[in-house]
Amino acid sequence: MTDGVLLNMLRRDPELKGYNTVILDEFHERGVGSDTALALLREAQCNYREGLKIVVMSATLLGEKASDDGDEETMKSKLTRVLGGEEHCAVLQSEGRQYPITVQYASRGDPQLRALVRD
Repeated sequence: MTDGVLLNMLRRDPELKGYNTVILDEFHERGVGSDTALALLREAQCNYREGLKIVVMSATLLGEKASDDGDEETMKSKLTRVLGGEEHCAVLQSEGRQYPITVQYASRGDPQLRALVRD
């Protein structure tokens, strides 16, 4: 679901009674909606549902700086702090893999390509 749908759910039910875990994926694509959703989820976790699990996922977020204002705090440390500190917030990291690719170009006269491309 989108962050807008999640925000509407939180507006109707701030405790998110029917859910045990909320996953915020692609969090590096931050915006007002996702930041607000994280703040409201954390508020629900602290005030209503201590057992509510919040999972923040991103392929690129851990190495980024939290802001461009000269503050050297990384996004990893800021998120860890916002989510309750290291004693309450595990950080899992998975190394990605890259596979070599080969780029091949077909000529416009190729019969297989002609079936896919119209002039």
